Amino acid sequence: LRKIGEEPVLYDTLQARLSCEDLRNAMYNLGYMNSQVELQTRVRGKRLRAIYMLHPGQPYYINKVEYDIQDSAIASLLNLEEPSNQVLRSGSMFTVNSLNAERKRITSLLNDAGYYRFNKDFISYTADSALHDRRVDVTMHLAKYRANNDDAPRPHPRYTIRNISYQNSDSLALPLRKGVLHNNTLLDEGGYYSAAGLQTTYNKFSRLGAVRYTNIRF
Repeated sequence: LRKIGEEPVLYDTLQARLSCEDLRNAMYNLGYMNSQVELQTRVRGKRLRAIYMLHPGQPYYINKVEYDIQDSAIASLLNLEEPSNQVLRSGSMFTVNSLNAERKRITSLLNDAGYYRFNKDFISYTADSALHDRRVDVTMHLAKYRANNDDAPRPHPRYTIRNISYQNSDSLALPLRKGVLHNNTLLDEGGYYSAAGLQTTYNKFSRLGAVRYTNIRF
């Protein structure tokens, strides 16, 4: 009997409070900015029942979206002032998940357009909501490039592929013709670096029976 089932879980008031905070943060991320969580406990003998009462309140909505893109080349490429290029829109629910999804989308676009060193940490938001008003003004900030905190901000570097070479890891002749190598390479000499092209190249080479593994270095 000692090897079957699980041991009883002792009630921990600290963990219970942390669970309340986790639940409140989850509702906050979904746009319920004034949400509250109430914990009720019912004791019966040596057993305790924990009941979490969720009070989400009313959701918040985006009032307007503005863009503060400090790199003019990226601003021109994204062209977020054009409504058709915008994902965050006035009237949609204000959620942390939607803001993070837009950060990932823009990062992916730039990674596929030659911005090899760009990551989502260069994108941040400012949200402003008036008191008793469930409408939020959102400003997206896209900072200039800094390799580390001591560097001066500068435009993000954009990379092109100078040349492409193929090598066999064991110094033997490659078992594939040049045409096959080129047809399965989705990166072009003279073209911009593309994260999607890199991943597709890995996928294509992984399907070739003559290739055990692929390592692409820059």
